[in-house]
Amino acid sequence: MALNLSRLVPKLKTIAWNLPRVAASQGFQVRITSGWRSYQTQMKLYNDWYRGLSKYPVARPGTSRHEKGMALDILSTNTGALVAMLNSVGLVWGGPADPIHFEIPAVGGPRLNERASVSPRPQASFAESFQSSSKAIVKLASWIPNPLGLAASISQLFW
Repeated sequence: MALNLSRLVPKLKTIAWNLPRVAASQGFQVRITSGWRSYQTQMKLYNDWYRGLSKYPVARPGTSRHEKGMALDILSTNTGALVAMLNSVGLVWGGPADPIHFEIPAVGGPRLNERASVSPRPQASFAESFQSSSKAIVKLASWIPNPLGLAASISQLFW
């Protein structure tokens, strides 16, 4: 599937176009893997995830912020630094359950981690869940010091 950034809302489009350069200036790399998605693309990704063919969760078609141009999926060599950077410009992270997902929060809507738009798929074993959670915690624990200085420099680069 082709990456579509052209149908993102303006704020997210600006962030997406500048993010690789800004991340590199902070010493890490990013790769945006998904932006705007059609209903049909969302359906395919959801079905793949539900069948266990994708490790990242996918919202049911019709409920995804990707379909509204208000979300990005991003891989990073430093998840903690990426989370701090994107939080500083107003994006919300999907958390350890969806570590590549970032979105513009819904006005008056539920917070990202309170959404029920992702249907559960068959449970992973305790060992698989523990291993996945442990990796996410280790990544978060490694983020760079001085988040206030980072936030100030990031906001200058984006806006």
